[in-house]
Amino acid sequence: MHLHRIWPHLLSITICIVALVQPNTESGIEQTLWVEERFDDFILAYWAKGGWKGASSWTGDVLSRLMVSYLSSQGEVANHSKVNEIFAHVVSRSLSAWTLIQYLTQANDDFGWTVALLLEILEYTHEYEKRYPDTSSSARLPILRGRLAFRAAFLHDLMIESWTAELCHGGAEWYVRTRRRFVWPSLGVREIYKNTITNHLYNGNNAQIYNAYDGAVFPVGVIEIAVHGLRVLGKIIRPLFGGSRGHLRLFQFADVALLGRATKGINWMDQTDLLTEDSLYVDGIRPRFKQFSPDTSPTVVCDVRGEAVFTYNQVAGLRALYFLTQATGKGEFLRNGHHAIQNLIDATISGNLGWDGILEENCDRPGNCSQDMQAFKGVVFLEVQRYCRAISGDATREIRAWHVDQCRQYTPWIRTNAAAARSTIDNKGAFGGYWGIKHVNHSQGGRGRTIETQFSGLAAQLALSFFEKSFSE
Repeated sequence: MHLHRIWPHLLSITICIVALVQPNTESGIEQTLWVEERFDDFILAYWAKGGWKGASSWTGDVLSRLMVSYLSSQGEVANHSKVNEIFAHVVSRSLSAWTLIQYLTQANDDFGWTVALLLEILEYTHEYEKRYPDTSSSARLPILRGRLAFRAAFLHDLMIESWTAELCHGGAEWYVRTRRRFVWPSLGVREIYKNTITNHLYNGNNAQIYNAYDGAVFPVGVIEIAVHGLRVLGKIIRPLFGGSRGHLRLFQFADVALLGRATKGINWMDQTDLLTEDSLYVDGIRPRFKQFSPDTSPTVVCDVRGEAVFTYNQVAGLRALYFLTQATGKGEFLRNGHHAIQNLIDATISGNLGWDGILEENCDRPGNCSQDMQAFKGVVFLEVQRYCRAISGDATREIRAWHVDQCRQYTPWIRTNAAAARSTIDNKGAFGGYWGIKHVNHSQGGRGRTIETQFSGLAAQLALSFFEKSFSE
C-alpha cells in the first residue's frame, strides 16, 4: 500500500485530533478569549516605531485591516484602553506621511490596499462612536474622519486613472505610467499589465468609497497640502507629455459615477479571459502587438495571460459585490460573491488550491513562497469575513436572510482551516505558512515563519470566532 495515497485521506482525521487537543474549538467564548491572547501577543511582538516590523507596504495595510476587523468584532469593552491603544497604532500608521508619499514609488495595487484600509478605519469610527459616545476620543472623531477621507480620496483619485480604455477595452493597469502615448510597436506595451488584484481593488474601492463620508474633502497639514499641490500641478502640465489633464478637484463621495466605475470594472473582468476552466482567476493579462498579414499594420491584442492562480485573487472582488448590493439592493451582485467563495472552497477540495478543504498556495509545499504569497491566505479569510457581515441599505429582507444562510454554510470550512493553521503553531506561538500534512518540514523552509504567516494564521482564527458567534445554530 502506498503511503502517499493514504496521507490525503487521513488529513481530515489529523485536523480533527489537532482541534481537540487545542483549546477553544468547542466553545465560542473560549475561542474568543484564545484569539484575544493571540492578538495581544502578536501586537507585542511585531509593533514597533509606528509600524509593523518586517512588513511591506501592502502587507502592513492588510495587517492593519485585520486589526480593525478585530476591534469591530470585539463589541463594547468595559475597559477600552486596549481598544484605544490598538486603534491608535492603526491610525498613526495610516496617517503617516508615507501613505501620501508612496504614490511616487508604488504601483496602483499598493494605492488600492491603502485606500481599502482607510475606508475600513473610516467605517469603524462610527462603530467606535456608538460604543463609547462620552469619551474624549469620540469627540475628536469628526476631525479624524476628515483626514481619513482626504487621504482615501487622494489615493483613489490616482487609482481611478489606472483605468485605460484604449488598451484591452478597459481594465486597471498594475504599473503607474508617466507616459500614455506609444512610440510604436517595440515600445510601450511590454510595461502594461492588467492584473486581477489591481482590478479587484479598483472595483472594491469604487463601490465602498461611495457615500463613505458626507463632509468636505480637503488637505490638512503641511505635507498633505504640499503633496496635493504637486498632484494638481502634475495634472496641469502632463498634457505636455502625452497625458490628459483630468479633473483638478477630487471627486465627491456621493458621486454615483463611483458605482458606475465599479460595475463597469466587474463587467470588464467578466468579459476578459481571466478565468480558468474551473472558474478560478488567473493573475492577469497583458497586451501584445499582432500583425495578421504582411499587408496590414500591427494591432494591439490582449491575449497574453499570466497563468498563475493565487488564493486571494478568488475572493478579493467580494467587497465590490457587497457594497454594490448595499447601494443598489440588487441580489445578483450578492449571488456572484457567494459563487466566488464556493469556487474557492471547491478548489481546496479538488487540489487546485488545497486538499481536503484546507487552503493551500501553490508555493506552500515546495516552501518557496515570497513575502507577498505568505500573506495571500490571510487576505482570503479577511475578505470572506468582511463579506459575511450583515447587509444594510436597499437590500430586501429576503436577500439579507439568504445572505445569512449562505454564510452560515461556510462555517465548517472556516473551522477546518482555522484548526489546520493552529496545528502549525510552534513552541514560540508562531504560525507556519503551510497548513497541510507534514507542515513542520514545510514551515521551516523558504522564508520560514514571518509576520505574514502570523497574519494569515490570525486571520483564519478571527474568521472562525466571527462565524461561530454570527452563525451559530
